[in-house]
Amino acid sequence: MTTKRLVGGYTFRAELARARIANKAVRKILQRIIDEKPSPLLMSQFISIAAVALGENLEAITEMERIIAEAQHSSNNKTEEQSPKNTVGQ
Repeated sequence: MTTKRLVGGYTFRAELARARIANKAVRKILQRIIDEKPSPLLMSQFISIAAVALGENLEAITEMERIIAEAQHSSNNKTEEQSPKNTVGQ
């Protein structure tokens, strides 16, 4: 049995860190483009690096969204189990 992933738990925080790192990489590359005014070849390399980092950022955010959805689903199931059944008129 696997450990339940929690909002704010280890995996969630790791994904948040991964998103922040990727975001920082994109910002650094974009700043280099502004500061260095690179040649077309270097520009294409910078854009490729930024695109890969944006993909990493999206993967991390998507994983955090999955963890949030799992937590909400789990919370909804607990609420349904604890609420009394409506038996009026049966």
